[in-house]
Amino acid sequence: MFKSGIKEDCSNYRPISLLPQFSKILETLFNSRLSAFIDKNDFINPSQYGFRENMSTYYALTELINEITSSLNNKMCSIGVFIDLKKAFDITS
Repeated sequence: MFKSGIKEDCSNYRPISLLPQFSKILETLFNSRLSAFIDKNDFINPSQYGFRENMSTYYALTELINEITSSLNNKMCSIGVFIDLKKAFDITS
């Protein structure tokens, strides 16, 4: 479905789910069990905030600010490396 912007640009569209209701229920069940398994066995770093339930990227920013503030208070240096991977996975046809 079209979101906004130029209609010829594929990135201005969002996908439509055509799964039957039963498949959506199974997907939800699988997702909840997989998430519980991953959390129980600590497969994901606690600092991973994106795409996790109840783990907003707001908390990542708060953690970053706390680390920088702590470093400055202890007269240490802080270095940040920010990588934008959006273009790395663009596929042109």
